[in-house]
Amino acid sequence: MIALVISIFSTWLTAAPELADAAKEALQRSLHGEVTFPPQGGVRIHYSFESADQFDDWTEYPADAGRGHWIIEKGELTGMGRRGIRHRIKFREQVKLVINFRDSVAGRIHLLDSGDGKAEVRTDYRALNLSNEKPELLPDEFIKSNVPRIEISLDVNQFILKRGDVIEERPARGNAAGFTGLWAWGTEVKIESVTLSGQPDAEWMRTYQLQAELLKRIEDSSATGKNEVDLTPKTMPIVWELNGPEPQRGRGGEYVLFSDELPCHVTFVGLKWKNYKLEGWFIAPENGRLTVRGRAQLNRLTDGACVVKLSPLMLQASSLDSPTVKTEVDLEPDRPHPFKVTWFANTVTVEIDGTQRLHSRMRMGATGGIALLLEGQGTKVGGLSLKLLPCQSMHE
Repeated sequence: MIALVISIFSTWLTAAPELADAAKEALQRSLHGEVTFPPQGGVRIHYSFESADQFDDWTEYPADAGRGHWIIEKGELTGMGRRGIRHRIKFREQVKLVINFRDSVAGRIHLLDSGDGKAEVRTDYRALNLSNEKPELLPDEFIKSNVPRIEISLDVNQFILKRGDVIEERPARGNAAGFTGLWAWGTEVKIESVTLSGQPDAEWMRTYQLQAELLKRIEDSSATGKNEVDLTPKTMPIVWELNGPEPQRGRGGEYVLFSDELPCHVTFVGLKWKNYKLEGWFIAPENGRLTVRGRAQLNRLTDGACVVKLSPLMLQASSLDSPTVKTEVDLEPDRPHPFKVTWFANTVTVEIDGTQRLHSRMRMGATGGIALLLEGQGTKVGGLSLKLLPCQSMHE
């Protein structure tokens, strides 16, 4: 395996500000790749994929993506089907990416992706799309090259794409921010290493630091035997990662998640549970649904160790080793319904409007992370609070 990755250029076209010590500590503590801070500013993360936990820095997206999945095994990152993964860091204007494929270049790259698959830069190594303009076919010498290495550099002024000795340069539109996405698109993708560097978005970085501080307090509390963690509507947004529309604000300043034409997918990062209780309210049209998914692997959209589905007509609960339990309900659509989902040991209980609507024992309990999926235009969730017992380290 080629573990050594050489950067495209030694400096940025525009120098990046140096990160504050608190920001550096948060990135080093929470990321699983090799994190360094170049003299020219920003952050650099290298992934050799020799450890499966490096996948924790990526998440599958978007929520409405086609069938497929990504996995790290045998020292490689492999993508299959039609699905993307995006890195946790949201970069602002400046980003560089180096990918070493195992044998041949495959899939797609998104730079400065909004998180729902729309990106400032997209390429499938045959065509190039900048700022959602009409795709431009790349030259034959680039497409037909046998070099299994792709290098991309983007800043406020210039975009550069390199494969072997072939270099494509274009002017770039500045003042954009977004995530870095890797996509499988029908053909299996096998990657030996990825190096990602750039300047994190300042607003994203502030939230990320708060998240790291909160998770450290939780981890320290767990280490002293105080395992119960209670997240209120104010602290919940610090630990969630959105793949969908930005939340609205309710009358009391609470955050309200919603889905529109596309579903909204929310992952609570860094939190693992054995027993949990999730409370809040939800609104759903007749064809809408809220899914509470206890996932063995947080970053997999399709992984559901323990699943509870709430809709105006039906409640469902299931686990990996138990059949689905269904209960018919008759909830008025398009109005708020307080709910409480409790998964304690092998038992799941769902309360709606203060009344127990579902209570079932599964064959065995499951531990993992928690995610929400909102489907159907107009489905909303707010007033969320979460109690976890016990909470484990996000590095476990």
